[in-house]
Amino acid sequence: MSDRILFLSNGSICYDSTTYFIDCISEELKAMGWEVMHIRLDKATQKDKLCVLADEYDSQPFDYVFDINTKLDAVCDDSGRYCFDRLGKAVWHYILDHPFYHHDSLKVPLKNMNVICLDEMHKKFVDETYPHINSCIVLPLAAKQAEGGLKPYDMRDNDLIFTASYTDPDIVYFKAKKQADFLQVEIEEKDKENYDLKHDLITADMKIESLEAQLQEAKDKNIELQKEIVKLQTELKNKK
Repeated sequence: MSDRILFLSNGSICYDSTTYFIDCISEELKAMGWEVMHIRLDKATQKDKLCVLADEYDSQPFDYVFDINTKLDAVCDDSGRYCFDRLGKAVWHYILDHPFYHHDSLKVPLKNMNVICLDEMHKKFVDETYPHINSCIVLPLAAKQAEGGLKPYDMRDNDLIFTASYTDPDIVYFKAKKQADFLQVEIEEKDKENYDLKHDLITADMKIESLEAQLQEAKDKNIELQKEIVKLQTELKNKK
């Protein structure tokens, strides 16, 4: 039986490049004998559709869930449970940027979440920052063969082409500050939980010590009572 994979997407990202990537990956997987399915989710209805998938996960004919640069990882049902967890499938999240930009998705504690990065340093960041992630691998972007073949370098019009998206540094700063503030809150919450746990342990130890003292006191009283009973029995016997 061949492997089966479900590709999920939720709208056009970066000039619809993610749709192109998914189509190309799908073609190669099909050529390798995989069964491939696609579901495109509108952001307005993605929660409902994911919940339907989760409700019927036992009958869903796929083994893996694959998405590129989406935030579907964080979608929950009305009970607050993550839809991807309810699917019960291995989730592969392919991120095309530095993981820093995907914090809202990567922080989600899914049970079987796996990440694909473009760079070894990106993988290092994921491994160190999100230890709950099941696995993280590096897979640089591939490319299709140029139509008409490649021109020799000495026949090209441009010495260098650099393709990239530009982000205003102020946006990066505020995003970094937001993430730092979030992490600080998490640290403070963990510190409070740790303090409360230590307090509970100390209280429990004190209760145990108190109960042990009460038990020992009861044992001592019992011994004294047994002695008193023996004494009374002896006196009663002597009177007879």
